[in-house]
Order: sequence, then structure tokens, then C-alpha cells
Amino acid sequence: MRRIYLQLHLLVAVLAATAILGRLISLPAPTLVVWRTLLAATGGALFATAVRGKSLLVPGRKILALLGVGALVGQIGRAHV
Repeated sequence: MRRIYLQLHLLVAVLAATAILGRLISLPAPTLVVWRTLLAATGGALFATAVRGKSLLVPGRKILALLGVGALVGQIGRAHV
């Protein structure tokens, strides 16, 4: 139970820090979104491999399928803007 509370408090601290740092960072919004996404993906990958012990390797055919779905969703989202 203590571990869950520790994780919750860490999450609250991280979210508070991003709100405070948001005022101090002078990057354009799209650049900031790209960096935040990159950091979140890196952190998630590190968490999955270090803490959970799960591999993030994806077979070749699934990579192509995932890239295709991402491109399709990106184009649909772009058409509605």
C-alpha cells in the first residue's frame, strides 16, 4: 500500500513540475509537444523494460501495420482541422 501512495505522490509532483516549467519554457507549442511526447515515450519504454521486465520488440509485419494505422489516423486528423 505504501508503494501505491509513493507512486501517487510522485505523479502529483511531476504534474505540478510540468505546470510550473510550462511558464518558464519559451518554445513554440508544436516543438514543446514533440519534446514532451519524446520524453514520455522514452520514460514509458524505460519503465516497461526496467520495472516490468517486458520486451518492446515488435515483429516486422506488425511494425508496418502500426505505421500504416498511424499514417491513416494522422491524415484523417489532418483533414478535419
